[in-house]
Amino acid sequence: MPTLDDAIEKIRTGNKLEGRQILEGLLDVDENNEEIWLWMSTVVDNDEDREICLENALALDPENVAAQQGIEALKAGIFSADELLRELLEEEREGVEPAPPPATFLDDFVISDDDFVDDDDLPFPGEVKTSKRGGLNIKFIVIAVLVLVLLLVLAGLGVATWMLVSGGDNGGQSTPPASQEAPAQQPAATEVPAETPTPAPTDTPTVTPTPKLQLPTAKPTEEPTPTATTVVSPTPIK
Repeated sequence: MPTLDDAIEKIRTGNKLEGRQILEGLLDVDENNEEIWLWMSTVVDNDEDREICLENALALDPENVAAQQGIEALKAGIFSADELLRELLEEEREGVEPAPPPATFLDDFVISDDDFVDDDDLPFPGEVKTSKRGGLNIKFIVIAVLVLVLLLVLAGLGVATWMLVSGGDNGGQSTPPASQEAPAQQPAATEVPAETPTPAPTDTPTVTPTPKLQLPTAKPTEEPTPTATTVVSPTPIK
């Protein structure tokens, strides 16, 4: 889409018709731009349209000097579109800064006046050492602190991640990766029987003599007195 610079370029080269067409297209998109209304006042055909354009520009920017002068010139009947156009072109030319020349290879070796250092301003070796011993570099301290804070943050994130991963692995059985061999099962340690303590030797019991029983003295047996036995003879048979 053409821009306001394209319309100004068309008007500058004398092609006001194409410049007006571009300005009308820009107003359809952005009607609150006082510069477009101001440039539009230089390409319209009659004073009535010029007054409308200048009033719109002045309503958007009450301090616009060109719009104020254009309104006063219209009321006085001395308005000149060419003169207003000349003033606008001069302001446009003053507002555009010239582009810097393109950089060349030799620019890297050319020392500008700002970069030039006089020999009197160069510090002597003793002054350089003294300035280095004077104190620590603030930038170095700030960088060191930032690096330390970054390391602490990374360490904290690592610990938190490890705790999360460890907690997730304890909750469920994880399948070992296929590429990693399962560790060989170590044989269970054989329990060595505890050594039974040797009982302390006991004292040999003293042999107690068995008491001998004394039997009573046997009384001599008296010989029995023979008794006469009566013989009964059988009764004879008659």
